[in-house]
Amino acid sequence: MRRALVTGVVCAIALAAPAVAWSHAALLRTVPAGSVLVNTSPKQVALVYSEAVEPRFAIVSVTDAGAHQLAAGPAHRSASNPDELDVPLHRLGEGWYLVVWRVISVDGHPVRGAFTFAVGPN
Repeated sequence: MRRALVTGVVCAIALAAPAVAWSHAALLRTVPAGSVLVNTSPKQVALVYSEAVEPRFAIVSVTDAGAHQLAAGPAHRSASNPDELDVPLHRLGEGWYLVVWRVISVDGHPVRGAFTFAVGPN
């Protein structure tokens, strides 16, 4: 009887713990969107996550086909959305670009990913 009670209490505590403790930031959308062709050079790449991430620990690389870095500065938090990181860009010519990102979730776990987009006549 006592074991059943202890087991029940432990299960109740485990279920009542906030789900945030087990969640990781997920990339919800990007601007420009992945695998799209845009007509003009974007001024920045925007990465919108499911939760706020710390810009000081974010690594966002934007490269062209020749592996040249094209970010004009480090990632910073958007003034209008705390879940968004913005990366300023140099002017991009026609071609495909690779964006590789790595951020730290609120729970301390690193999350990473990559996507491409192209600049050129539509």
